[in-house]
Amino acid sequence: MAGNLGYQVKFVLDATRAFDSMNLAGEVVRAEDIYQMTATNLHGEFAEVVMTSDISL
Repeated sequence: MAGNLGYQVKFVLDATRAFDSMNLAGEVVRAEDIYQMTATNLHGEFAEVVMTSDISL
């Protein structure tokens, strides 16, 4: 929501971790799929998805 409030949010994708999970149908959703879908859902509307190599201090 911070991105919707005007903040410049960077979501550092390679600094996160996902785990296999069960969906509502009882099927396993692979961690890699969750990882990629998280980036897809956040990027452009809620945050700018970046990698650690993109961050400058």
